[in-house]
Amino acid sequence: MNFHKVFNGAKVVAATAMVSLVLAGCGDKGSSADDNVEHGDKGKSSSSVSKEDSSSDSKDDKSSSDSKGDSSDSKGDDSSDSKTESSSSASVDVPKGARAATLEDLGKNMSLGKMFGTNIYLATGAKHGLFSLWVPDTAWVVASSNFEGGVLEISKSTGAIMGLSGPSVVDSMKALLADGMTINFIVNDKDSLQFSTDGGKTYKDVGSASVKTTSAKMSQGDDLKGVRLTCKNESTVNTYSFYEGRYYLETSKDDKVEAWSAGYYDIQRSYLLMLPKFFEGRTNALTSFFVAPDSYTLTFYGGVENKCEKSTFKYEDVADKDLVNEWEAVDNDLEWNLEYASNGTYAVYARKGGDTQQSKEGYWDIYGDMMFMHATGCKDPSSCTQDVKGVISELDPKVGFDFDHSDLDEPVMPKTWTLPQYE
Repeated sequence: MNFHKVFNGAKVVAATAMVSLVLAGCGDKGSSADDNVEHGDKGKSSSSVSKEDSSSDSKDDKSSSDSKGDSSDSKGDDSSDSKTESSSSASVDVPKGARAATLEDLGKNMSLGKMFGTNIYLATGAKHGLFSLWVPDTAWVVASSNFEGGVLEISKSTGAIMGLSGPSVVDSMKALLADGMTINFIVNDKDSLQFSTDGGKTYKDVGSASVKTTSAKMSQGDDLKGVRLTCKNESTVNTYSFYEGRYYLETSKDDKVEAWSAGYYDIQRSYLLMLPKFFEGRTNALTSFFVAPDSYTLTFYGGVENKCEKSTFKYEDVADKDLVNEWEAVDNDLEWNLEYASNGTYAVYARKGGDTQQSKEGYWDIYGDMMFMHATGCKDPSSCTQDVKGVISELDPKVGFDFDHSDLDEPVMPKTWTLPQYE
């Protein structure tokens, strides 16, 4: 198929305020309105998770507040042509007698020794694909990765940074995110976990680390699975729904949905970390706060609190392998084809009489029973909706499924799909 690439060169830029807390990729109500960055307006093809040289404030009102006032740097490239999970393309040959590390080999909290003149720590939390590098109480870089081949790649396309304004180590970590960093992990012939940051030329031992917990702060990410938090601030309501390692956030004002985002979450070093992958409207590149386990009050760096109401919800986990296939539909005399590939990409197109009426390609993911699709190319870039969400139901891998989605681009994608029939 001949898709026209969209969103090339789409860059969001905003003024960066000189304030006491730099949130590279995370917005805050404490910032001025000029620090806002809209990551993807509805109906525009510029919502790529690309926030280079930008500052970001939150659409979430108190949902990313700090009493000192914040500014934000960026993560992401100027186009999102691949999944935000890091690949394992940077894997290296392991030494003789060693093997590539797996997630099971990693500790929940580890020490990587000295970097940038200070001690650096790595956290894996519940091990659902979110990793974080820490200079405690100073800065933290959060990135998503599938850790294939024992490789952790950190870059603007996979992560974001939050930190204090001033310390030189924060500038060093911001440079790390901008330039990219690959960490290779192995288990050597002595059964010791080691890492390399120079492409496997030298390996160092991974140290153990312990993090003090407190009953006032939630510390286990899986404790939020199936939890929904509704947080009100005047006329704005933020509703967080947590799946296993993934979240969906909907922001409403006066009962109208103004923005949504979905991505990775975990609780690491007692911080709830949220890193978006799909979104529409104003969205933080990174959100970080504490969660009170009893009251579910969200507390932000600096002490600002946002009280939330907790409820639970049930959903049926949809296995992505059950959707990996070619599907078809006939609607309004259009013949539709939809293909979900095992590498996380998709393509959808509609034809009538041999003429292509609609076409999109991009990447997709499933969170619980919610499907998210991000378009990296489409037939009409000027009106293409880049991020689409919806609920999968009635799934039978041998028959078809229903997809109650949000895509309104004309012609509208069908909501019922079946397997093709062959003679």
